[in-house]
Amino acid sequence: MRKLRGVLCPVATPFDHAGDLYPAKLRHNLAKLGRTRVAAYVLTSWDGEGSLLSGEERRRVWELAIAAADGRPCIAASSAESVHETAALAIAAKETGCEGLWLRSPADYRGPNDEARAALFLRSAADRSPLPVACAVDARRPLSAEAAAQVAQHPNVAAILYRGHDAGWMKAFVEHGGSPESLWIGREDLWREAWDLGSRTAALALANVIPFHLLSIEEALRTREVDAAEELIARAAKAAEIPSLYGPAGLKAAMDFRGSYGGSPRLPLIPVDAEAKAEIEKRLAGLAS
Repeated sequence: MRKLRGVLCPVATPFDHAGDLYPAKLRHNLAKLGRTRVAAYVLTSWDGEGSLLSGEERRRVWELAIAAADGRPCIAASSAESVHETAALAIAAKETGCEGLWLRSPADYRGPNDEARAALFLRSAADRSPLPVACAVDARRPLSAEAAAQVAQHPNVAAILYRGHDAGWMKAFVEHGGSPESLWIGREDLWREAWDLGSRTAALALANVIPFHLLSIEEALRTREVDAAEELIARAAKAAEIPSLYGPAGLKAAMDFRGSYGGSPRLPLIPVDAEAKAEIEKRLAGLAS
């Protein structure tokens, strides 16, 4: 995986009225993103409804995106419930031309040893992967900062993506030996704190919707215009809640408002209602797309 810095976009997966993949709209969305400085595309992640896709559909999305990416790096979200299936998807991702993997530990089979099982899954999947991996940590798949720093020592782990709420977790990750450059941030509200620690990579679902605003934040941080960065982050605070409040359906509604194709999510997810759409539109007001 090329050394990635800047804003990464976890790309939404478009479906047609029958719930099938919609290749023309994926190409349309990537062409729009291609006119920005988004650093790379993350494909079939949670934001892209990856768990609702078959293995063959994931591969099809990867192939379509790579053909439309104009040389921009593509990272395949290839996690499954088992290490065995994850490894098979990793091989497919390499065959299509993806440069890295995005892994999340399984959410099923929760129990008293969740952290140990999550760390074992990530290390075992990294062992079997022909590509370098980025490992995601979030509220549904918690991992302590110490455990994440240990996973980050694996020679095939390129990054730890943190989508939690605690700035202290990021500091502890670095204190326990995690490299700041291997720390990717998945939330706008912690971007300044992550940057101060040495992180230079943010993977943000809203890059599907308001890439220019997010890139303005990254530029302000890079040029040390701290006040400007904090103001831009504050202005995006309400919009940043859209993916967590409304899920992929809300993200897609936001895309429809801003000239990309969102469309409907795949069943059993359902589109947001009129009231939610009005709230989403209000949260996006004044933000450059």
